[in-house]
Amino acid sequence: MRRLLTGLAVLLIAAGLGALLYHPVTAWFQERRRAQEIQHFQQICWQAEAAHPAAGASPGSAFREETPDALPFGELLQAMEDYNREIFRTGQKDLVDAWSYEKPVFDLEAYGVDSDLVGYLEIPAMEQRLPIYLGASQENLDRGVAVLGQTSMPIGGEDTNCVVAGHRGNGGEAIFREIQRLQPGDPVYLTNLWRELTYRVESTQVIQPDDLSVLAIQEGEDRLTLISCYYQGQETLRYAVYCVRDGNASLEKGGETICR
Repeated sequence: MRRLLTGLAVLLIAAGLGALLYHPVTAWFQERRRAQEIQHFQQICWQAEAAHPAAGASPGSAFREETPDALPFGELLQAMEDYNREIFRTGQKDLVDAWSYEKPVFDLEAYGVDSDLVGYLEIPAMEQRLPIYLGASQENLDRGVAVLGQTSMPIGGEDTNCVVAGHRGNGGEAIFREIQRLQPGDPVYLTNLWRELTYRVESTQVIQPDDLSVLAIQEGEDRLTLISCYYQGQETLRYAVYCVRDGNASLEKGGETICR
């Protein structure tokens, strides 16, 4: 009987420790996986740049002198530019409900990109580096952050607003848990397949879940909007961080570089 009780006690202690450590251990593995995916994405960029020396010779030219077909994954870049222009022209007419947010606009594999990532965010104030996926499906939000469908692709440019959603913590993982740390002036770096873009926090706001104004493209502006949950009592609202493109090229972290 004593051995049985001792065995049960050991099992209960082990179960308790397992429950206590489950979220931290899971979070560690997920953070490691995200870091590996970002590293793989960077390798794709470096290999593409090596195969396109002309692009690497003129940093930032993807959006200046060079035509997209002369750049790594140029067909994808052109398609994203066309898409951004089209949703602005039509007033984001297909942005009608939550389902429209979830749909990925592009199949990256079809354009020769050996990764699910379309880029990654670096947010110093939150001490986070997060992979970006296309389409705010539950699967993508469990893995990192995601660009909402029917908002601009994360390539920057005039008349764009790329809206990126993330969980306010997810099973012990940080993700956008510390989003309220962000203050006006804080930098947010967005790296895509072609270059790194710097945005600065302009303002923050608590909004209703069905407030679509946060997703709207503002004429002539280059914006990045971060969205997560905001809990107020029993009500779940949304916390939005509005960022604008930093026009001072000298403030780009390392400069505006092709396939950084």
